[in-house]
Amino acid sequence: MNPAAYAQLIDAARSRTPRSYSDVAGRINLNLRSPADRNTLSGILEDISTYEHSEGRPLLSAVVLLTSGLPGEGYFKLARRLGCFGPGEQDTLFHESELERVFQHWER
Repeated sequence: MNPAAYAQLIDAARSRTPRSYSDVAGRINLNLRSPADRNTLSGILEDISTYEHSEGRPLLSAVVLLTSGLPGEGYFKLARRLGCFGPGEQDTLFHESELERVFQHWER
């Protein structure tokens, strides 16, 4: 897991201030214009949320958003793979709920 990215996501959760993918990438010296760096960031975020899920916590990467206000498709694929939500549930409703769970967990 990338400690700098993990700390950045925890800070975002504690401050209840989501981050953009470009902000997270820039702070860990990744360039989102590079397909390799985009894949690296995706892997880092997946590792963080997989770890958080294994510890019984909400998916921390919920704090990383596109300009649409939602995470990327990889976030939802991971959530489905981990059994956090299934077919028929709306991505936006799941994310809204999960983001609030992240905020509540990390404000403690």
